[in-house]
Amino acid sequence: MLMGKRKKYTLEEFRRTALSVRNWGRWGKDDEMGTLNYVTNQSVVEASKEVKEGRVFSLSLNFGPSGPQRGGFGGRFNPIHLMTASGADVISGAQSRLMKRTYQKDISYADDIIIMPLQCATQWDALSHIFFEGKMWNGYDASLVNSSGALKNDIAKVKDKVVGRGVLLDFPSFKGVE
Repeated sequence: MLMGKRKKYTLEEFRRTALSVRNWGRWGKDDEMGTLNYVTNQSVVEASKEVKEGRVFSLSLNFGPSGPQRGGFGGRFNPIHLMTASGADVISGAQSRLMKRTYQKDISYADDIIIMPLQCATQWDALSHIFFEGKMWNGYDASLVNSSGALKNDIAKVKDKVVGRGVLLDFPSFKGVE
C-alpha cells in the first residue's frame, strides 16, 4: 500500500517474515558478500551491453550545514567542514617550519577535513550495519562489530563487487513536467 495508512507489524510478524526471506548460508557459512555474489565478470559484461546512450550525469548531493540530513536517526548530523591549513597560515608564517624543512620555500598548501556520518548521503551499508536479535548477515554475532570496525561483513570485503547497471526512471518527463 503506497498511499494511506501503513500497516503496523508486530515483532513476531517481522521475525517470521525475516526468517522466511533471508539468504543466510546460500553462499556458504563463511560468506560476507550476500547478493553481491551475483555480480560476476560475465554479469558486468552483460550489463555493459545494455548501454544505449553515452550521457553522463551527476547524482551527487551538496554537503553542508543545511543538508543532506533532515533529522531522524539519533547521532546523525550534516557534514562538518574544517580547514586544517589555509592561505592565512601561509601569510602568517605558520607553514614556515615546513618550508624550511623541505627546502621548498615557494610551496605551501591549504588542507581540510570533512567529519560526517557514513550514512549522511550515498549510503554504502555493509552487511554488518543491521542486527536483529543480536545477529547480522549470515548469522555472525553482533559482537564482531566494535568501535574499531567490523571484523565480519565489512564493506571492504565487497570493494570489487559494487558495480552493475542502473535504470533512470524519469518520472517528471513521464508526467509531462520539466
